[in-house]
Amino acid sequence: MMKKNSHATSILFCGLLCVLILSGCSHNTQSQAPVDAEPQKVTVLTEQVKATTMYTYLDLNGGIEAKNSVTVYPNIAGKIAGNAVVLGSYVRKGDPLVYVDPSLPGSRYELSPITASISGCVISIPPKPGMKVSTDSAVVTIGDLSQLEIKTYVPEKYFSQLQEGLQAHIKVESYPDTYFEGRVKSVSPVVDESSRTVEVVIVLKEKDSRITAGMYAKIKLYLKEYKAAISVPEKAVVHRNGTNMIFTVTDGKAVAKPVELGVLIDARYQILSGLSEGETLIIDGLTAIQDGSEVQVVTSNSEDNE
Repeated sequence: MMKKNSHATSILFCGLLCVLILSGCSHNTQSQAPVDAEPQKVTVLTEQVKATTMYTYLDLNGGIEAKNSVTVYPNIAGKIAGNAVVLGSYVRKGDPLVYVDPSLPGSRYELSPITASISGCVISIPPKPGMKVSTDSAVVTIGDLSQLEIKTYVPEKYFSQLQEGLQAHIKVESYPDTYFEGRVKSVSPVVDESSRTVEVVIVLKEKDSRITAGMYAKIKLYLKEYKAAISVPEKAVVHRNGTNMIFTVTDGKAVAKPVELGVLIDARYQILSGLSEGETLIIDGLTAIQDGSEVQVVTSNSEDNE
């Protein structure tokens, strides 16, 4: 009787074990069943497309000079005996500038004054006393500071684009955060053979006491204007299958658009066709997107395109 009970218990135990194993297999099968997951969105940075004015320009250097200036020379050779002026002195026509001692060994002469031939400001440093000068020695330059001009030299290859009236921005070291407005007054009709450059003269649109002769000027000379131009950052243009493309965002999806490129200015391309004002342009995150990709805009750059 005991053997029958033991055999029945073994059968019951085996049955329960099979049930547990089958239950576990069924659970694992259910957990591995495919689940319809939402497509992962690509994070992108965008900007609103705006029409702006673009300019091609040249960065140049130049010196600020008095428009009307005269260099004064001695009328007799000798040594500088003394100066009546210093750099920046205002003089009137006929005022003494420096005195020359024409004395030779064994003789003595009266000092000979060198006088101003025009009224204006002394814009060069007078020679030091004791310096020997001849009638060919420039001793003082006098200029009219009420009329200043900036001379700069432009490479020959831009000659065809130069003309009177072109706009310019001028900066000087004394006021590094200020732009002074200028315009091209004249363009030399010839190219310098040695430097292969063209002399260009720029004048300030308005007189400004902060600008004076002798200053060093940094010049931004604007050559050509593109009004109502659509532009995009250079990094927003991708090259795929021989086509220049950009991506915009519509209803949360990336839309690929072929575009025709114009000029490249300050790392921005002018877009001649394929993009309109008001569209939302993707400017970062382009490596992971295709046409139709779901996108998540994290930041929108609303600053004006310049």
